Amino acid sequence: MGNARGNHYSRAHATLSPDDSEYWQFTWNEMGKYDLPAEIDHVLSQTGEEKVFYVGHSMGTTMFYVMGSLRPEYNAKIRAQFSLAPVAFMSNLQTPLKFLAPYVNQIEWVAEFFGIDEFLPNSDLLDMVGAALCKDDAITQSLCSNILFLLCGYDSQQLNETMIPVIIGHVPAGASSKTVIHYGQEINSAKFQQYDYGKDENLNIYGQETPPDYDLSLVTAPVYLHYAENDYLSAVEDVNDLASKLPNLQEKIDIPDDKFNHLDFLWAIDVKTLVYDKIMSVMESYLKGKKREMANMLAFVLAAILAVASARPPAERRLSVGESKEVNPEIFMTTPELIQHHGYPVESHVVQTQDGYLLTMHRIPYGKGQDPNKPRHAMFLQHGLLCSSADWVVMGPGKGLAYILADAGYDVWMGNARGNTYSKAHVSISTSDEKFWDFSWHEMAIHDIPAEIDYVLAHTGEDKVFYAGHSMGTTMFYAMGASRPEYNNKIRAQFSLAPVAYLGKIKSPIRLLAPFIDFIEWIINMFGIGEFMPSSDFLDFVGAIACNDHAITKDLCDNIFFLLCGYDTVELNQTMVPVIAGHSPAGTSSKTLIHYAQEINSGKFRQFDYGLFGNLKRYGKATPPEYDLSLVTAPVYLHYSENDWMASIEQSHIIGQERQLITLIAVFSRDKSIDFAYIYIYIYSVDNGFSTYGGVFVRTKEYSSEMNSLKIVFVALAIAGVALGATLRDEFLARAEFEARMGEDDNPDIYLGTPDLIKRRGYPVESHEVTTEDGYILTMHRIPYGLKDNSTNRPVVFLQHGLIASSSDWVIMGPEQGFAYILADAGYDVWMGNARGNRYSRAHVSLNPDDDDKFWDFSWHEMGIKDLPAEIDYVIEKTGQSKIFYAGHSMGTTMFFVMNSLLPQYNVKFRSMHALAPIAFMGKVRSPIKLITPFVDEVSVSCFQSLTEFFHILYSYKIRREQGK
Repeated sequence: MGNARGNHYSRAHATLSPDDSEYWQFTWNEMGKYDLPAEIDHVLSQTGEEKVFYVGHSMGTTMFYVMGSLRPEYNAKIRAQFSLAPVAFMSNLQTPLKFLAPYVNQIEWVAEFFGIDEFLPNSDLLDMVGAALCKDDAITQSLCSNILFLLCGYDSQQLNETMIPVIIGHVPAGASSKTVIHYGQEINSAKFQQYDYGKDENLNIYGQETPPDYDLSLVTAPVYLHYAENDYLSAVEDVNDLASKLPNLQEKIDIPDDKFNHLDFLWAIDVKTLVYDKIMSVMESYLKGKKREMANMLAFVLAAILAVASARPPAERRLSVGESKEVNPEIFMTTPELIQHHGYPVESHVVQTQDGYLLTMHRIPYGKGQDPNKPRHAMFLQHGLLCSSADWVVMGPGKGLAYILADAGYDVWMGNARGNTYSKAHVSISTSDEKFWDFSWHEMAIHDIPAEIDYVLAHTGEDKVFYAGHSMGTTMFYAMGASRPEYNNKIRAQFSLAPVAYLGKIKSPIRLLAPFIDFIEWIINMFGIGEFMPSSDFLDFVGAIACNDHAITKDLCDNIFFLLCGYDTVELNQTMVPVIAGHSPAGTSSKTLIHYAQEINSGKFRQFDYGLFGNLKRYGKATPPEYDLSLVTAPVYLHYSENDWMASIEQSHIIGQERQLITLIAVFSRDKSIDFAYIYIYIYSVDNGFSTYGGVFVRTKEYSSEMNSLKIVFVALAIAGVALGATLRDEFLARAEFEARMGEDDNPDIYLGTPDLIKRRGYPVESHEVTTEDGYILTMHRIPYGLKDNSTNRPVVFLQHGLIASSSDWVIMGPEQGFAYILADAGYDVWMGNARGNRYSRAHVSLNPDDDDKFWDFSWHEMGIKDLPAEIDYVIEKTGQSKIFYAGHSMGTTMFFVMNSLLPQYNVKFRSMHALAPIAFMGKVRSPIKLITPFVDEVSVSCFQSLTEFFHILYSYKIRREQGK
């Protein structure tokens, strides 16, 4: 039995001490290149044999493949090699450890910086912890076993828990940190290659920028691969990849136990029967024709090895799942397995979206014991955030909506959104590629739902489907109906459970994260964290252990749900919490969560916010376009709860106001103190009765007399938060008050508005208000004639100011230099516009600029297509002129170009346009401001708006001071 360098038994060197960092500069590459050859040569020398049998487990197999490719002469010294849980290629691991792999370079740097050369050495402290916490009568024994399951695969039937303290007394035995880092590199590269020292050092060591691959075609020894389908560290796909590259592969042996895991090859109760007997049989076949005594000797040696490895206890100590360690098997089932488990027919269908994502839908075509040929209406169920199709069946027959609908005579289809457990595939992009995760619920709405609905209709021959969605399932529907309105005609009726579109009023504590979403997004992008909360065996185990009926932590599990979603202890089926945790979360993209947080901050229902310049590039405007819910013409039923902390009543009413064709809004409540908590409780309730669904029953009968019940199943953790407050604005007000206390000797022109400036110079002035198509009230200033000639019927000139400016720009320099005065004196009728949001155009027919963020949801795009047309039409009508002159400065030119490109009919209304410092393309600006633009995504638009407002607030305070107010 070999011991690799650096472990408990091999911590020595001819000249180096283990306290020396140089001692630990090795990986399994050096073990394969130097350790194995030395040990094999010693064994052959000691025994007089020419060849040995080789049995390796996990890294013991890695070392063999390294030796066979780098020292191929040693293949001739191997009778046969038996790989138990073979490890070479590692791109398909299921263990949570894979999530550390993307950060292996950072881990390597930290290890080197702090001199952490040894990894998990054998420790007396760990031995004592194992003895105390993992013994049979310790309440924490299950925690010990589940740590092993988490890393290597769940198999409670094969683990002898009595032996855990003994196992921990000997494992871990230590290795170099560099050994672990090498495995992390293998996961990232998806290759079997030598250690990656970085481009420069690779050139020095290997003569190339990347590490060389191990040439497995040189491994000519006979190899037997023993693998298990539940092995988290040696995935079947990776084993197959290895097998395809071995030239002398004798056999692939799939262990006949679907729960067999990585460590079971050493410590399973039935390891001898399942693994070792097969190895011994093969070995005996190699030895036929040899002397009998030689065969007996070899069998004895192997038997000794097996005795140590198996360490089987007395039969009476064997534990089964049925003994006080009961775990609900449904925790670990897939959706199809859950459905089959309850005796219902189930189908899986894969549909490809327009942008290449492969989605898996699950179908219950008919109820238990029903005629499969009977015509049925199609019902499409869409889960919510971080969830999957399992939500509709996890509560079992009589409770789960999918079962109830199937038994009621419906053809039930359950969607799975891109990125969740069942839809993590693409025609060309790997899930390890950040591009795969570049989506939010917007893409789910415009690609996933249409593709799935079209597939259902084509497969069933129906022309319409019923649609029931919960939380994000409703968000996706509204976005689809607004963005692809042609799909409204394919919906018989839509039932919104806990509808989520507007999120400004949520009560969940998660809302506190929303103000920091820009920073969170930066972190996510910086570290490439594309996936958020994927399905995890860790959570399955936590749910099974910590949330079962007998766990002392059960109330903690319940209260996590209540804290996020609303309190209702009466309706939560607490026994089912471990099963719920076994299927949720099911994963999504980080961008999906960010999109929801943006909705909270903006208080709007709109597309993803890519930042000022990202929005300009993508949408042609500074802010994302809002979804037009008036286009959602399918019949919609909104169902909400007063105690739902994620989908508030106010939000549901906003949806109702936006959607003119809302058919029904139902409110569910239990009593004055504990309202009906919608999320989790609505879905996983004990009652599940008419009090919840009665309002739905009446309406669904209008569409189908067979649909006599509708119960919605869902698990969701919608990212929530609070819209940003007025902190910056308050700060600016305080600064303005300070400015207002300035000295009294200032030039009086500082405090005068445009009309007063003009009057002070003796010129005539008028103010005119015009209301834009979207309700902004703009004030224009006019100098109808000059000082020397008051004649009328003059040619008209329209002047438009630039960014952060107003009509005063044209007059503050006085009669000799102000353009408006010069034009008036030259015989022109001068009109000066004021764009929305500036000092003179801070009004709206319904919005308040001081406390309503919606007022500020515009850019120069809206000024170009709304403000200028309204002002130009007003001026032409007022003056009787058919055409006018236009002069704009800076942003005033941008607005003109926008208007006349998007509304070309206005070109005929201008005699000529004079662009002063024209701005359209800006890639070559030389202003120092350009240094800010790379960080524009991190700059808050609302902050910039507040800065703009500050100047106007400052003006108003000075005016109030001047007036003695």
